[in-house]
Amino acid sequence: MLLSFYWKTIFKYDTDHILFIKRNSNRIRMETIIIQIIGLCPLFLFFIIGRENIIPAVITAFISVINSIMVLTIMSKNEKKFIKYTEEQKILNIKKEIEKEIIEMSLAMMQSGKFTDKEIEWKMIHYQRKVEECRELLHFMAVHNSIKEFIKNVRLNRTEENQKIHDTSLKTVNLEQKYLSVLGLSPGTNDIKKIKKKYFELMKNYHPDINKTKEAEAKTKELNEAYNQLKILIRQQ
Repeated sequence: MLLSFYWKTIFKYDTDHILFIKRNSNRIRMETIIIQIIGLCPLFLFFIIGRENIIPAVITAFISVINSIMVLTIMSKNEKKFIKYTEEQKILNIKKEIEKEIIEMSLAMMQSGKFTDKEIEWKMIHYQRKVEECRELLHFMAVHNSIKEFIKNVRLNRTEENQKIHDTSLKTVNLEQKYLSVLGLSPGTNDIKKIKKKYFELMKNYHPDINKTKEAEAKTKELNEAYNQLKILIRQQ
């Protein structure tokens, strides 16, 4: 493992090697500790057993210490490179997300019917320039959140408008049914000739010249209101 570690560090320090060190960091540390112990053993044996030549033991211990320092230094630098690499990957991913969100934003704006083609194009260019100005991950995230919030507001406004249209339509239907029931017609009748015929038939019975009662006067007003309102509602349809 250490041989591969040194070889790639010297001759092939690329993204794959950064990930290799990160994945095998525990094993590399363990092998370094073992080499360090083996390197110090001759020195300990010299002091315990006692030998005339200490130089080989010192050299072995020195090499093992240098090895440990080099490994720790390389791994420390690799950790920084790994953090940078991770951030770059996050930026690439969020850039892709922003591109999708910009397309989604343009569709939401078109579907809302509130924006012209020029306004949609300007908004897309505006966010594309914002992305180009970004340098850090936080900047990209801020742009991404801004686009998502804008899309949410556009869709919310569209939903509210649809709800208003639905409520108005429902109110109209209820009024229409109310006035039709006054004339004694079935719900959904929209033939103005049929409504007019029924209106005049009822007016013959309740007209003040024929029927002098107070109930007839009130019924006449009710019939007039129903007939006039139905004419307006049917014209609007």
